[in-house]
Amino acid sequence: MAAPTMEEHSLMANEQKELTQLEWIIEVNLKSFYKVGMALMRIRDGRLYRENHKTFEEYCRDRWGFTKSRANQLISATSVYYNLTTTVVIPERQLRPLISLEPEQQQEVWKEAVDTAPEGKVTAEHVTKVVNQIKGKETQSIEKEDSDVLFALERYWKRATKKDKNFFLQWISKRTKEESKAKKYPVTKNNQVGESFKKAWESLLGEIKNEIYLKWIRTSKEAALHHVNILIDIINRPGRDQD
Repeated sequence: MAAPTMEEHSLMANEQKELTQLEWIIEVNLKSFYKVGMALMRIRDGRLYRENHKTFEEYCRDRWGFTKSRANQLISATSVYYNLTTTVVIPERQLRPLISLEPEQQQEVWKEAVDTAPEGKVTAEHVTKVVNQIKGKETQSIEKEDSDVLFALERYWKRATKKDKNFFLQWISKRTKEESKAKKYPVTKNNQVGESFKKAWESLLGEIKNEIYLKWIRTSKEAALHHVNILIDIINRPGRDQD
């Protein structure tokens, strides 16, 4: 693989301007983690660090003195903060336990943490406790759901006719073969992906993530889906596109 050229590393004028603005945000707002996290996310996803640093990890270490994992932690906490749509400034430490949850769960757990906080004071420890309680309930729910399904299968198996049993066994066999085939021929992220395509995809994915974090204020979700469907139609066209 050929080494990247200077032109590929160089930033365009608008990118250099954006990098300067984003770094200013980080420097001024180091205590306002959600502003820092948003700026870091834009720098990471847009690869605005590439002119002077090979990786985002090197950029974080050299420019700001913290690790890539810490930067990603700030970015993740920022996404949680904006998902909660709160006007109250929440300490980043209190949001960390919510990072592993789905967006809907984050809102549910935060509300529960606020409502049940001792003496009305929310702490990181209390948020962690509520998260663990929610996860515990989910585990119990899954176990109960599994046992209910098995109970129903056993019950209806006894009642089923020979024809129904054969049909069910054939369906199970077909599903098992399909799942086995899917595991045997997995689609890996680097399988037959050209370098230029990969860069274009990463850039598009970065923009989509930005819009999600910004709640689609610049580009509507409907417009994004429309353009994605156009791409899918083009990819699925048989043979070379003659348009």
